[in-house]
Amino acid sequence: MSRHFALATKGKRAYGKCPNNRGKNVTLIGASATSGFLAPFTFEGWTNKEASLTYVKEVLLP
Repeated sequence: MSRHFALATKGKRAYGKCPNNRGKNVTLIGASATSGFLAPFTFEGWTNKEASLTYVKEVLLP
């Protein structure tokens, strides 16, 4: 993530550049419990019904 604000000396303006290109979208699904983070599942793309069902059937339940 890039910053959109910066600090500069009093009376001066802060200049800078940030990259416009973004990488691939990576999604992380997991379950949290009192003992910590359980069954992490990462994949490229967005979460939809199919991805959620796959997570439950293939990762969380077994």
